[in-house]
Amino acid sequence: MADKVNEWVVQGKVIECSDNLLELGVEPLEIAAAHMTHAMKIYRTVMSEEEYREHMKFVFNYKDPEPFQPLTLH
Repeated sequence: MADKVNEWVVQGKVIECSDNLLELGVEPLEIAAAHMTHAMKIYRTVMSEEEYREHMKFVFNYKDPEPFQPLTLH
């Protein structure tokens, strides 16, 4: 359960950061590129070469990601 809580905390912080950057006028593609670059560096650091290559194949062949929806306050 703790892992799931940590996952939600991390996701929430990443979304919050993205939303803050959007509010500052940063282009969505610039934000996505920064997140992707950072993620790839982390993967490269913690995965074996084979794991990294397989993961990247999966990421680049994934066909149906959900569109990004900025958070809104109700």
